[in-house]
Amino acid sequence: MSLSKKELIRSIEEHLVNFQDRAIILLLSEGLTQEQILHLTIDSLDSANNRLQLAPAAEAITLDDYIMTIMLKASQEKEYYANNGHSEIKNRLEKTSRYIIRFAEGVRRDVFGIHFRIKNIAMRYELQEPYPWQ
Repeated sequence: MSLSKKELIRSIEEHLVNFQDRAIILLLSEGLTQEQILHLTIDSLDSANNRLQLAPAAEAITLDDYIMTIMLKASQEKEYYANNGHSEIKNRLEKTSRYIIRFAEGVRRDVFGIHFRIKNIAMRYELQEPYPWQ
């Protein structure tokens, strides 16, 4: 029996060591774009109501408890483990940023950073496009 798309995403996501990476693929599977994910801040989260505000003038979307928990943990990460922890490289993330998805201090913040993380996850799990979360 093959896994459903949601089960496949969850099985990949559960093996990622960085909560930020987990948040990225979960949010992509909810229909968010890389650009939207890049601009989410801690202020975008309404954890009491499981709501995510995509933009100031946009309507908020509802997330399940699990995804909200991953988002909150992602916003609290202080270090990012390269190559899903299979490398000794570990980067300190931006300290003063209110963004949920952050990059190493001094690294330029753009969609390419999100795209790079997605490609690394896909390579690790030998996935071909379209990825299950697309």
